Amino acid sequence: MISCVNIAVETFKKIDMKIFHLQKIAFSALMLFSACCLLSSCSNVGNLPTPTQPAPTIVVSTLAGGGVGNPATITSPIYGRIGSADGVGTAASFYAPADVVLDAAGNLYVSDSGNHLIRKVTPLGVVSTFAGNTAGGFENGKGAAASFSAMQGLAIDPSGNIYVADSGNEVIRKITPDGTVSTFAGTGVAGSSNGTVTTATFKEPTGLAFDVAGNMYVADFGNKMIRKITTDGTVSTLAGSGATGYNNGTGSTATFTSPDRLVVDGSGNVFVSDLSLVRKITPDGVVITFAGNVPASGYSTRADGQGTAAGIVVAGGIAMDVNGFIYLGDEEEIRVIRGDGTVTTLAGGGAGNTTDGAANKASFGILRGLAVNPAGTTMYVTDYLTSLIRQIALH
Repeated sequence: MISCVNIAVETFKKIDMKIFHLQKIAFSALMLFSACCLLSSCSNVGNLPTPTQPAPTIVVSTLAGGGVGNPATITSPIYGRIGSADGVGTAASFYAPADVVLDAAGNLYVSDSGNHLIRKVTPLGVVSTFAGNTAGGFENGKGAAASFSAMQGLAIDPSGNIYVADSGNEVIRKITPDGTVSTFAGTGVAGSSNGTVTTATFKEPTGLAFDVAGNMYVADFGNKMIRKITTDGTVSTLAGSGATGYNNGTGSTATFTSPDRLVVDGSGNVFVSDLSLVRKITPDGVVITFAGNVPASGYSTRADGQGTAAGIVVAGGIAMDVNGFIYLGDEEEIRVIRGDGTVTTLAGGGAGNTTDGAANKASFGILRGLAVNPAGTTMYVTDYLTSLIRQIALH
């Protein structure tokens, strides 16, 4: 059986991240007051503080991870202090956590990819194992009887069911609130066939998101496509030809390079993190470049700006708040994208990659998962590189 380390490393390579070349880690975060929109004639994408307004107070802390005081936790040369220990706060440990979602009660669910587990973290930082086992595999069942393989993105529906991009098994899994795991879509065989959820195939799915109507969108990384699963269980291809590229266009005339995570706004537009770009797909499949630019070679240089004038190094985790602001994990920084495509970096630059504190002093590794609570007061991030769950108080 392939070891957890090999699975995690190979999965990470497929996402084109520059994990082995990171030297200095910084982190960015964003704050949004709900009062901001109440005091301004903002559109449905909200309104950030202008450059003349005082900067918001953003405080970063570690919610869970690190395995402090746990002898079973080991220090990895790549993924920080790793393990699968349950516990409270920093006594618990993770191994390359890839994504996070929030339920209605404020509990976090984390795809702990290196451990092949789905973990639950309460608002007070109490960590437990919700489903899966560290051996990994492809078994349905309840709790530890179920198994996954190198999971990536997560989504949650209004009933509290959690959906998992089970990348190593080429399927989408469903977990009910009592921890019962089933296969939601895909056959377990890699492919790009459309059809029903029981006949359609996927290849290394990495991102999931729902629209307001209950349709699911899948970042089908291995196929370089964005797939759609309707509420009646029909799977189709919304955009992408299967070829690698950055071509804009409609449906199969568009191409993607590394479609990783995605989020859907209230109008049904899908935003996709695609290596150095954030792409926008309208409900009828028209693809444009919303932010970022394509480098002549290698990776873009990080820079603030509007639309294609902005530079994104590696677009990873992506989230949207109730006002329509997009938050993007750009390796070790969090960027914020306004409705007009303007990208800004509001914090980061601290020493190391695990420093807590004020945003401009805090530091992070690689940000694979982002979630914002409904009130817009707290952001949660999974740090894939340091195997920590961090929280950002947005005062």
